[in-house]
Amino acid sequence: RVLNNDIADYAVPEDENMALGMASHKLTSSLTVNPFSEFFITPSLVVFSPRWGVDAQDWDSGEWIYGKHDAEAFVDLTLLHRDVGIEGLNIALSAHNLFNAKGVYIEPYFGWEAPIHKPGREVMLTLTYENF
Repeated sequence: RVLNNDIADYAVPEDENMALGMASHKLTSSLTVNPFSEFFITPSLVVFSPRWGVDAQDWDSGEWIYGKHDAEAFVDLTLLHRDVGIEGLNIALSAHNLFNAKGVYIEPYFGWEAPIHKPGREVMLTLTYENF
């Protein structure tokens, strides 16, 4: 909740308790499960409550057009296998935004940009070597 916001550029006319681009609530959660000695499963969750942003400007009147954006939830999952073949060699398969949820990046100021769509599902395969 915003307390005593004296900076007009961050104010939301429709809701004095919020700041542009910022969620009132954010929940993050992560858990690592180790079902076998060198195998790890890590799901994670990030949830944002609804946010306000400057979506456009009415060029005729010069007025800013504000929009309230829906809550967002993103799930990631990483599967990690340590010491693959040799000690210190690790391989991980990660999926970011596993369920391909829609989301936007919102500028928390008058930056002349409409909200930008976040990427959809991303899958990465990572090979690392730790020698210390």
